[in-house]
Amino acid sequence: MTAKKDRERTVAFYEIVTEKHERMGQVDWPKLLAGLSTAPIKDRMVQGKLRTLVGQVVTYQETDHLLLGKVKDADEWIEQVNFEDGSIEQFDNAENRGLLETTVVCFLPYGNVVGMIRGSTSAPGASALEEWINGLGFLEGDVDVRAIVSRGAMERIKKADGARSMEFRVGTSKAAAVADAGNRLGRTIHTLRQEYGDAMITIIVDIPKDKAFRRARHELLEDVMQLAEITDVAERAKANLTYFDETDDAKAESVNLMQERITAKRRVPSRDEEGQLIRNSSAVAAIMGVAAGSERELRLAVDATEG
Repeated sequence: MTAKKDRERTVAFYEIVTEKHERMGQVDWPKLLAGLSTAPIKDRMVQGKLRTLVGQVVTYQETDHLLLGKVKDADEWIEQVNFEDGSIEQFDNAENRGLLETTVVCFLPYGNVVGMIRGSTSAPGASALEEWINGLGFLEGDVDVRAIVSRGAMERIKKADGARSMEFRVGTSKAAAVADAGNRLGRTIHTLRQEYGDAMITIIVDIPKDKAFRRARHELLEDVMQLAEITDVAERAKANLTYFDETDDAKAESVNLMQERITAKRRVPSRDEEGQLIRNSSAVAAIMGVAAGSERELRLAVDATEG
């Protein structure tokens, strides 16, 4: 079989805040990871309602990072193929082993910012990291992990008086991540998935221009704020914001949240020249490289310009 070229993967950045969506002092992530590096698996594993998450500390250039894995359901039918003779055989896990889908997570030294590269579309994302941190309980109070959108876009949203319209599109493989959220958008996606199954979902909300709908536009603005936090799973995320001047006349301005995320594409080598697996260290190097090049933008986005 012809060797595959290393694929480009997305480096994405997130901010860890309190469950009330408030920023907090910088957590000593290196200290927490150092403690986890020697912890038994039971102290690194979170058994949730829908998934089991396992954390493993990986060290690269004398700095600890996190490999977060989601245990694949043991009841899934997984086969393995021999590309030389074409045979397909059933894959049978040993009783004390499991298959993981993994994500590499790097904790940056400011603003409680993390960078991530997911190994697959169904590998752990922001909601999984949030669930894992909260499940282990090593911080005071629960946290929320939200996507980082450029400072300029967030300021435009915060200054708006309301939102006239919102459009959101999510694919079948990522809709579950939105449905798990407890907000109005999450509940809507959850209901649609129950009714229609694994379908591509597009939500368009349009509110009349009439002043009588001012409250509805303000409520929709709150949904836009929530939408900004989950752009990592969206295929489309945009809104028309409304601003009122001193004469009470409305002005509209569009914002495309997909274009306002701080992300980058990088090739992540899986093996070195000698054939040894290096994908985790390659992912760390890619994340830290993008973080260094985007540091000013990231610091501005999370108000961490000092330190």
